[in-house]
Amino acid sequence: MMMLGSFFRGCQKNVVSSSVSFRHISTAIRNNSNQDYDEPQHVVYPKIKLPSKIVLPGLPTEEPWTRVKKVMKFDYDTAVANLQGKPPPPFPGNADILIIGGGIVGSSIAYHLSERTGPGLKVTVVEKNPPKISNCSSDLYHQVGSMPNFEMTQYAAEFYRTLGLTWDDPDLPPLPDIGFNVNSSLLIAPKDKTDIIDDLSDMYKTTKWNHQMLSSQILKQKFPWLNSDGIVLGCLGMHKEGFFNESCALAIIRAKARRNGVTFQQGNVVGFEFVDVSDLASPMHHLIKTYTPRTAVIYDPEGDAKRLSFGYAVLAAGNSINEVASLLRINNQDTDLPLISQKLSTFEIQSNSGPGLDMPLIMDPSGLRVRRNGLLGTYSVWNEKDLVDHASDEEPIVDNNYFNEELYPKLIHRIPDFKDCKVISSKAQIVDKCLWDNHLLLGPLIRYPNILVAGGFCNNRYLFAPAIGRGLAEHMLDSQYSGIDLSCFRLERIVNELKINTAQI
Repeated sequence: MMMLGSFFRGCQKNVVSSSVSFRHISTAIRNNSNQDYDEPQHVVYPKIKLPSKIVLPGLPTEEPWTRVKKVMKFDYDTAVANLQGKPPPPFPGNADILIIGGGIVGSSIAYHLSERTGPGLKVTVVEKNPPKISNCSSDLYHQVGSMPNFEMTQYAAEFYRTLGLTWDDPDLPPLPDIGFNVNSSLLIAPKDKTDIIDDLSDMYKTTKWNHQMLSSQILKQKFPWLNSDGIVLGCLGMHKEGFFNESCALAIIRAKARRNGVTFQQGNVVGFEFVDVSDLASPMHHLIKTYTPRTAVIYDPEGDAKRLSFGYAVLAAGNSINEVASLLRINNQDTDLPLISQKLSTFEIQSNSGPGLDMPLIMDPSGLRVRRNGLLGTYSVWNEKDLVDHASDEEPIVDNNYFNEELYPKLIHRIPDFKDCKVISSKAQIVDKCLWDNHLLLGPLIRYPNILVAGGFCNNRYLFAPAIGRGLAEHMLDSQYSGIDLSCFRLERIVNELKINTAQI
């Protein structure tokens, strides 16, 4: 079997020529084999930040005919490389749309763009390092507190359900199974929060989403292993919910995007070059100067600097978005976004006396989340309210004392059967959170309309990424959101001091 990590080297291999067995990938991930796989090499880039540079239109960096020849040669070399099963040629010099960040959000944006346009639109994804392969699962649930969020999760359910069904090329290997496990979710609330669940139920009824409202007495009968002390009401979601393998889902999205002509390149964005658009932006251009970024300076893993011109650029680099946004400063203008990096720790526990197959995803008022992982008595435990500030450029480390001191007491209070559980594995990840109102930041920067932001996902990247990818594709191609109206997440709300007020349990 070909090495598992080779699939993710999208910047090094073309999907058409890859001999990776997606079925083997899926099986290996689900089985969590101990085989030493050839994972993509993690590159540590030097901390370089170039000052913003203004490129005068009258002083082009190269002759137009030279540029045309370079573009034609690149297209020819790319076609030859694809036919010969070789890696694509070096970094292209231009792109219609540049996406910075190749995780689930950036890959979803690239995929939805390419599904609309095919290879006619030149989309390039730049990522510091290819995604790491893991056995982690992501939850799909719909109890999210607002109509836009609910509509996004509904689209995610349909998206992941049909993700591998349109791979109809017999010359390509089959896609992996994302390992979707059907499950339900149980949101429980104390007495002072029951009005929130009632409001959610009213919203769900308008969408005809299948759910049940459960009193404390019914909760005791239906889930005898659940301690309902202090709980007055619960909402049980029972339709289009579950969990799936993150790596397999991301692998499929990236493979389909590459098949549609998207280029994935490994590199680190260290600066931007601006052009003067004063004559286009203002009739007072002789008094007011306006600049817009049109070129990114990128260091590749070998340390060579490349310049990539673009029309649109999307900042989808997760916890590194502010780092990239800081490169857009010109004339001392502030480009900081209200995003912070925080660490979320997840623990996998083993318990022979824990709840069985009837256990839904438990969503406790304390922030505690508990989910059954399969049939072997393993469960995932985390707390979405216990996020710790963390530097975006440092590798997160799990604090094992955190489970014993913080998670375990809350866990056995809500589910006493976990009293004798043991931690068998743990992971820590960095998530990006919006300080303004804990909701997404989505859409163009106010100062630079051709620079878009997709951030503030917290622990819901896989939940919202499909709808965000489709929405930003609509925004760039149609100049409007034609599917789900995501305009409430635009950055103007911060300038206007408006917050999205969603009651939280």
